[in-house]
Amino acid sequence: MTVRLAETQRVETPPRRWLPLPDRTHLAEILGECGRAALLAEAEEIAAGRVRLFGGEPVPLSLEPPEPLLHWTDYESAAGGGLAKRGTDIKFTWEPARLGWAFTLGRAYYLSGDERYAVVFWSAWNSSWLPTRRIWA
Repeated sequence: MTVRLAETQRVETPPRRWLPLPDRTHLAEILGECGRAALLAEAEEIAAGRVRLFGGEPVPLSLEPPEPLLHWTDYESAAGGGLAKRGTDIKFTWEPARLGWAFTLGRAYYLSGDERYAVVFWSAWNSSWLPTRRIWA
């Protein structure tokens, strides 16, 4: 059954979120001043182009695999001249692309309302990754 409402009676329903977000004020209370400062400090590191992979020291954020580019199956294969042969673990190539750093930017944006954090994410994603990838039909 379809119910028609007059234009003046239109009911606007707020969008449903997959996961409801906590109130910003409540979140700030939970984090406290130290937690807020730590979150924003880490977001500023990311904005400066450095991330903490596996909770370690800051390293440059790079979404590009090391040169020369290889077939995807060769990255773990020492025989294929991949990263194993070079003494590099594939996890250091994969981890930045898993976007754990993006959650920090999202939390900082939500808590502070500073749109720079959203811009940092899209800038990193667009400039480092998208231009070099093609979608093959």
